[in-house]
Amino acid sequence: MDYTNTVREAVKFIHNHYRENITVADIAGQAYLSPSYFSAVFRRLTGYTVKDYLLKYRLYMTAVELRDTKKQIFTVSLENGFASQQAFTKSFTQEFGFTPARFRRLDLYAREPSRDPMDEKFISPGCGEFSKACILFKKMLSLWK
Repeated sequence: MDYTNTVREAVKFIHNHYRENITVADIAGQAYLSPSYFSAVFRRLTGYTVKDYLLKYRLYMTAVELRDTKKQIFTVSLENGFASQQAFTKSFTQEFGFTPARFRRLDLYAREPSRDPMDEKFISPGCGEFSKACILFKKMLSLWK
């Protein structure tokens, strides 16, 4: 059976509900599959576990929000589905190689509204791991739209 559309719908569900406390069971329920079977199908088609995809999407969206707003890191982390600022900071640092506070202080991108800051043609030299991670994640997202 082809589960491509099932996974595509699950990804849409994740994108629409990532700020909530959703679980693999919640996402699998949307696909009418058991959590274990859905997890296997999701990983086979995306290359990511459901939890990893959800975490990476939350981190990506949180980084965008940190870049685009002046909200406190604590507020942004809780609004984007993280249990605490400490959990968020640990995950963010592991994923991108520096803390959210440092990310905010860095002037990684020219702030022109016409530019997509995650577009690889606009990445400044020396942007490092964050830029690479965002480019890869953006490409992965485009596969599931």
